[in-house]
Amino acid sequence: MNKYIIIKGIIANLNGYLQSMRRLGLNQCHYSTSVREIKNNFENEIEDYKTIFNDDYQVSSQKHADYKQLEQLHHDLIYSKLKIKGKDTIKLFEWDIVEYFGLASTSIDKERSFHPTVSNGAIVLKLKSKKFKSLVYYFVEIGGFMATVTLSEKREKHV
Repeated sequence: MNKYIIIKGIIANLNGYLQSMRRLGLNQCHYSTSVREIKNNFENEIEDYKTIFNDDYQVSSQKHADYKQLEQLHHDLIYSKLKIKGKDTIKLFEWDIVEYFGLASTSIDKERSFHPTVSNGAIVLKLKSKKFKSLVYYFVEIGGFMATVTLSEKREKHV
């Protein structure tokens, strides 16, 4: 089977999982995922991805994040928004995201790292926007593919 179809399906399942997290947080934030094949190299693919942003969005930072930094990002924009506060339950949620990336990695190549976010981290792109209180993209390299996760929190509307 085509590797792109396999990884796209797994990352789509992660998208569904993140949508359930959004619901558990009463829709305070928005999460999404996508995947694309790396045409040249990972860094160039990120630069190409950034061309989708119009003048309403400004990149405020771009840096490598290790697993602990990604977990903090997840805590700030996902887990802290949940109406479920049990530490044991949150720990399960924390590891689920890692497992999706692991499944994607080993599904396309059994010899690849099972936990690419643990072993390699990700590139985190933070943006400023009038529309969002927080807007973060992070990119994970998985065997010739780039998985993208978007985490955002909209600004409260003033009446």
